[in-house]
Amino acid sequence: MKVLFIDDDELRTRPLRQGLKEFCQFEVTYVRSPLEAIEKFRNQPDSFRAIVIDIMIPHLDIPEYKEFAIPEYFNNNYDGFYTGLKIYLNLQDLMNTNEISIPVIILTAIEDIKKYIDALTLKPAKIIIKPVYLTKFIEEINDATAIK
Repeated sequence: MKVLFIDDDELRTRPLRQGLKEFCQFEVTYVRSPLEAIEKFRNQPDSFRAIVIDIMIPHLDIPEYKEFAIPEYFNNNYDGFYTGLKIYLNLQDLMNTNEISIPVIILTAIEDIKKYIDALTLKPAKIIIKPVYLTKFIEEINDATAIK
């Protein structure tokens, strides 16, 4: 099974990504950049069985990432949380265009209740709050990707 893993923190997510490879035999495609994530998925939408996305992606000071911001949420105070939501929405649009359904698992350190509710409105397969133990992470991924 192939998983698209989108997170800006390569070091802290390495144990989770390695756990997916070693204990679940998943092939993990890791990207840090919102643009790279959209491009990888656009090029191979049918090849992924799941998407893990951190919706707190703080790259908005880079001009090409501004398109991923959702200004109505924050009055030009660019917040990485809403960048992640926009990437999620872009991925959902691509899934709809390709008539495929892939579980999206949100992996995040959300502490703000309003942001948590905003994330829930997207109806992800799972929301996993960081920090997370590897065993719990694997259990949640297996549950989200189980054929039902």
